[in-house]
Amino acid sequence: MLTDSFISINFKLTMRYPSFLRVVFGGLALLFAGQASSQVTKPKTVLEIISNRVIWGKDFPLALAQMEALSKSDDKTAELSPTKMTLSKLYANAQAADASLKSITKALIGAERQDLFKKTKKNFPFEARSPKIEVVKAPQNDSVFVSLNFGPTEFLRPDLRITQIEKELGAAERVGYRVYEGRGEERPLIITYHSYADGAIIFAESNYSDQPRLVDRVYFDTPKLVTALKSSLK
Repeated sequence: MLTDSFISINFKLTMRYPSFLRVVFGGLALLFAGQASSQVTKPKTVLEIISNRVIWGKDFPLALAQMEALSKSDDKTAELSPTKMTLSKLYANAQAADASLKSITKALIGAERQDLFKKTKKNFPFEARSPKIEVVKAPQNDSVFVSLNFGPTEFLRPDLRITQIEKELGAAERVGYRVYEGRGEERPLIITYHSYADGAIIFAESNYSDQPRLVDRVYFDTPKLVTALKSSLK
């Protein structure tokens, strides 16, 4: 689960990145700056963030509706890339991921009857679809993770950039980094995390992107997200 100072996030490298050897800055933990950004005047609420149409793609409500179910599973950090929804934990192999797979499958049974699903559908109408829950191999090594496959989707706006996030939401409450050291002369991969709503929603960018400040993915602390939305969505 995400916390104010640290976040356990596994950044899933895509094929455009080189093979990295190790993580600097706290192993699996991401170290955030010790104080909130001085530019923040009135932090945006979770409801304000998820209601912003500049940020999210047309299928975002479909992903949002699953968050209450996922908050009851073993893996409570959900990830959205522009077209995919996954869970954050990495496992050594499919057998190691089996318990999480069963937990997520069980949690998603009856998701349509849950309060957040109903409120999301009322406020942000969408076509309900059941995901294919599968274990997927991570491209950077032999580890695996759990994916929710809804078919063709657009969860984030195409070409969404951190500059747009800052324009819409203001400066991040906290900014953190993870550094992956490369082999030989390869430059390190630096992932920058921009945290909003007390860590409930975190936008990530990479220095390896061929499009400056492109949002690579968004992380959700599902218990925090669900608690905030169930009290604010009518």
